[in-house]
Amino acid sequence: MPGIHALQVEQKIKYRALLKKAQQLITELETAQARGTPLREKTLEVAVKLSQTTDLAKQIECLWTLKEKTEETYYEKLRLAAPDNFTCYVEYMTPEEPPAPHMEFFGSHLESVFHRECLRSTVSVPPGHAKTKYFSRMFPAWTLGKMPNWKYLQGGHTQHFAENEYGKEVRALISDPRNRDVFPDIALSPRSTAAGNWRLDHFRGGYVCKGAGQGIAGYRAHCGGIDDPFGSREDVESQVIRDRVGRWLFADFRTRFLPGAAFFIVATRWHVDDLIGRVEQMTKDGRGLPWDIINLTGIIETEAEMAADRMGRDMGQPLWDYFGVDHMMEMKATLPAADWWSLYKGVPIIGEGNMVQAKWFQRFTKIPRDEIDLSGRLTSKVVRRITVSVDCANKPTQRSNYSVCTVWIETMDGKHYLVHTVRKKTDITGLTKMIEDTATQWNANVIIVEDKGHGTAYIQQRAGKAPAPIIAIPVDSSKEFRFDRVTPVIESGVVYLPQSAPWLPEYEAELLAFPNGTDDDQVDSTSQYLEWAAKRTMGGTKKLKGTGTKHIGKRQGRRGSLSKQVHMRAA
Repeated sequence: MPGIHALQVEQKIKYRALLKKAQQLITELETAQARGTPLREKTLEVAVKLSQTTDLAKQIECLWTLKEKTEETYYEKLRLAAPDNFTCYVEYMTPEEPPAPHMEFFGSHLESVFHRECLRSTVSVPPGHAKTKYFSRMFPAWTLGKMPNWKYLQGGHTQHFAENEYGKEVRALISDPRNRDVFPDIALSPRSTAAGNWRLDHFRGGYVCKGAGQGIAGYRAHCGGIDDPFGSREDVESQVIRDRVGRWLFADFRTRFLPGAAFFIVATRWHVDDLIGRVEQMTKDGRGLPWDIINLTGIIETEAEMAADRMGRDMGQPLWDYFGVDHMMEMKATLPAADWWSLYKGVPIIGEGNMVQAKWFQRFTKIPRDEIDLSGRLTSKVVRRITVSVDCANKPTQRSNYSVCTVWIETMDGKHYLVHTVRKKTDITGLTKMIEDTATQWNANVIIVEDKGHGTAYIQQRAGKAPAPIIAIPVDSSKEFRFDRVTPVIESGVVYLPQSAPWLPEYEAELLAFPNGTDDDQVDSTSQYLEWAAKRTMGGTKKLKGTGTKHIGKRQGRRGSLSKQVHMRAA
């Protein structure tokens, strides 16, 4: 934990600002001297106050002395703080690159990894944001400086890349005189010449780096991490390579750590089923130790992103001012949607051109509501129907699918607004509560339920008792076939998604990835509703009455119209 020499972020910012101001003042004075031009009144006032002289040459000399003394004081403070504060260590080692706010966040997180406060974590970062410098170069050097008897294990996408980008760089840091200033007892063993496997002198600690798929036999690590396990989009789009990297992580890399050891994965996202995607799914399924899933999106564009941001950024704020708003908007405008979402948002999708495209969905900021005057009188009928569409898992086991409720508002002009989703793995009791709590919350007119698995049990048990009429939807074809039948509805521009919502990124990613993604429960709930809504529109708009259960008949045929028949099902 931070020691007595700890240098707080606010203190560092103050010192940096002072040094920057001193340099700006010196530059202005030297320019005036070279050109023989008078100084601005404010500049002259500050220069005289700081130097206690009106002589320009002496002012410049005095300010250089002041700047150098301030710089010396600051870097001595950084040196003293560096053994206990990771970002102070980084700034002391690379003073020309003071850490930006997101780098301070990197530092805080990595300190929690070192202290084993966070044993498993993934960090998604856009390209070019110094993740490799902090996670895969500076952190191993700092860790071995603090704990020279520890063994550090580093992973990358290939052995050659890992050795040259990680191993050689960490070796160079260990040998840097500035590192000896911070950790005077730390040096490389003269017998360690390999870039990817070396030891410290006079200590038991050392470093090994491996490319994905490379064996790690005979090594037991105290700490480590994986940085960019895939080298290119071409690699990550290969199912064979994804499986190989996944097996390597879980069956090889992970097994080389001692009990209680901490390790992380840091990467730019490429694919829904990349290594971070697989870890996320494992955590959702409750398998193994929970992972801390951190996603640092390139820019905050929605309220949901702002609420989820671990750095507490405001709307419109980029991750790094170096890549400002203009740069981010240029990337958004010029990159394919799939690349923008994966690289800069950390929410990979398979890419447009599959079954649906992102541009087909419309957006809304206000939920449609009937217009009521102050006396409570209905002045304009806007909402035709509120529907809860339920896709049920067959079994509530960890490895089974989710049960999903999507809430839809159909307006009188035939538009469909998705206003809410609920997604859980649960048993029949929990499913019943989820459905009926959702229906009650949204004052639903009808509940439509897939008639299989837990859905059938729910239909049979709750007919006549639910807060809205239950309609059983028979399963007449595959998920792909059913979704294909409703894609023309989405393409026609009548399906609306919110501008922002906490559940929206996950929902969009699933729909745009289908049928190649890992999940499809929200897809099935969506296609079920849109197909049923089309049938209801054709059959009229009469309000449903009672709490009986109805069963929709079916008509075969690709994108064919639904049967207009509605059969009563025994309660």
